[in-house]
Amino acid sequence: MHINKYICNTGYTSFTLFVHLTIIFQHLHTLCITPSTSIPSARLTSFTHLVFVTTTCFHVATLLANLFKKSQIEKALVLYGTWVIWSGWAMCLWLIKPEHLPENRPDSLISRTLSISSMQGYYYNYFVNKNSSVMIYDLEYLIEPMDVAPFLTHGKWKSTTLPILSFILLLAMRRNHWGLITWEHLTVLDSAKSWSYRTWCIAGSGAGWILFWEAIKFWSHVPFNYTGSIDDGITLYHTDLSRFPNLFDILWGSIVSGILMICWWSFWTFQYRGVVWKKELKEGVVVWFDGFVQVGGVC
Repeated sequence: MHINKYICNTGYTSFTLFVHLTIIFQHLHTLCITPSTSIPSARLTSFTHLVFVTTTCFHVATLLANLFKKSQIEKALVLYGTWVIWSGWAMCLWLIKPEHLPENRPDSLISRTLSISSMQGYYYNYFVNKNSSVMIYDLEYLIEPMDVAPFLTHGKWKSTTLPILSFILLLAMRRNHWGLITWEHLTVLDSAKSWSYRTWCIAGSGAGWILFWEAIKFWSHVPFNYTGSIDDGITLYHTDLSRFPNLFDILWGSIVSGILMICWWSFWTFQYRGVVWKKELKEGVVVWFDGFVQVGGVC
């Protein structure tokens, strides 16, 4: 047995604290500068906006839970929150098609209609975009007036790509502590509970996102905006996930994203053999094996 100087830090270093605060401020700044159209910018009018707001809350909650030593809250956020956020962004990437994004919709002033054809009873318009590319649009997306959900005006980089990269960066920075929490949780579960947890991680979290979004669409009347008290005051606006997705697409996206997350945690934790806490989730000793047994401090 070798006593290793390796230390798994349960808290934040100055660098990781700075990076996490930067991520939080970037998220808050994006929300604050969201422009208003005929729809208030604070209203949840797109699936991407819902996932972004939830991710922002997750970042703030994990930071505060660690700084104020609320270990049980942090544990719950790691065991369930990381999967929820990961599956949410997976749903965004998998279910939202390029033609649903505002930057890919044709400009009605300069686009040119080429033809209208019937395909299995559905009618489609063919448009030439600014870059001379040709895309097919369902007539539903060309109804006027067609305002855009405010959050989608940020474009894919700010609304989707950057938050995903920031989340992956946080997972990498906190991999030792969060990986140890995940490994210990799975180790103490019996076979039945372990399968239940895995099933929820792989399929339940992704399906939960879609059901929650359907509830929001129902209660908030997405994608309709009520600008008056009569029918003339109702306008249809453009959102990113206006219809209930195909069930196969939901399950496939959930399963793939879940397996990737399992592989992520397994890669960082497969060498662990045991942990003894002096103060639960705050201070203790971890044992791992990489050819020979090693012991390191956790603090």
